Amino acid sequence: MRVDYLDAARPADQPRVKALLEHVSGRYMFYPMVFIGDELVMAGSAEYYEVLYAVRDALRAEQR
Repeated sequence: MRVDYLDAARPADQPRVKALLEHVSGRYMFYPMVFIGDELVMAGSAEYYEVLYAVRDALRAEQR
């Protein structure tokens, strides 16, 4: 599993950010957003333990 930090304000990250945001439905977007793969798993918070648990769950699912 690869972990990246993308900042929508950085020009170098904008193409990747735009591609991820195409997967987000709805009118409002709450930042920060946490994606695992191309799936949005959290919005509005990136608290350390919440992210840790989401990554742990994704790794477990990947191992099955």
